[in-house]
Amino acid sequence: MLKNISQKTIIYSILSFIPFIIILMTLILNCGGTTTTNADDDNDGDTLTGETIDGEETTVSNGTITQATMTIDGTERSVSFFVPTGVGSSPPLVIAFHGTSGSSQDWVDDGDPSGLQEFAHTNGFVIAAPQSRYIDEEDWDHEGFSDYYWETAAPDGQSADTNPDLMFVRQIIADAATTYSINTNRVYALGFSNGGFFAVLTAMVLNDEIAAFAEGGSGLVTCDTTRSCTAQVASSTTCSTIIASSGCSCSGSEKPITIPSSGRKVPGFLGHNNQDDTVSVYYTCYLADRLEDLGYTYEVLIGDEEGHGFPNGFLPDAWDFMSAYELP
Repeated sequence: MLKNISQKTIIYSILSFIPFIIILMTLILNCGGTTTTNADDDNDGDTLTGETIDGEETTVSNGTITQATMTIDGTERSVSFFVPTGVGSSPPLVIAFHGTSGSSQDWVDDGDPSGLQEFAHTNGFVIAAPQSRYIDEEDWDHEGFSDYYWETAAPDGQSADTNPDLMFVRQIIADAATTYSINTNRVYALGFSNGGFFAVLTAMVLNDEIAAFAEGGSGLVTCDTTRSCTAQVASSTTCSTIIASSGCSCSGSEKPITIPSSGRKVPGFLGHNNQDDTVSVYYTCYLADRLEDLGYTYEVLIGDEEGHGFPNGFLPDAWDFMSAYELP
């Protein structure tokens, strides 16, 4: 009898531990950091991606950098998120696009190469810095060579249903909303050079998801290629003078996209150096002209400087402009 009681006691004791073992195993499995989110804004059942996997997390002096990968149109893509220390609830999101041959580390890295991380810490917004794809063909902005860059070529590049890079942007917004509780009415697109062209494209195509945009060193091209116009206009920071003095008179299709004349008109901040020897300042001034003609809200900052880069004061001025807008 005593023997039987002991056996039952042992059995009951073992059984009582099973729920705790199950809970422990669940916690261990979930520590892998895998979440699944699907962007299906039009509710048509056509989700953009499969799995989103949180990768390595790095703590820096003013926040946390997290590497994440997600599958877009069958291809694994990577994005770096920076979340400032002490960020408030429902923070804005700035999606920052690098230029040709660049990487997400141009914007988000341990050393804060662009200064955007410290600026995000001061102003309380989250940064998403995605990595472009290697595209093994030329386009209007990359004549004669392939490279890492953002797709903007018509017609597929201008559709959120066919351009994997635009699908990527939509998924980043969906993930940031789930993971960081960002304010989806305050999502901003920021880019430099090819990334600036893509920021313009993103704002025009995803005008119901992007509250405002800022481009630097890019603009709007009607020439056959970006290099067709090489005008530099020293000493002038006025677009009317720059356009009149440029000698550029292309009349082809607008690239990266024909600026819409109807629908929500996304406000834009435009920046360029007047002696840019890679992408002519004429293109940013031409974009300003088109936005003016079509009734958009915009501001322009032209730096009286040499080189292909942001004009002085670009980041604070761009943020002051963008942060004033949110989706209706």
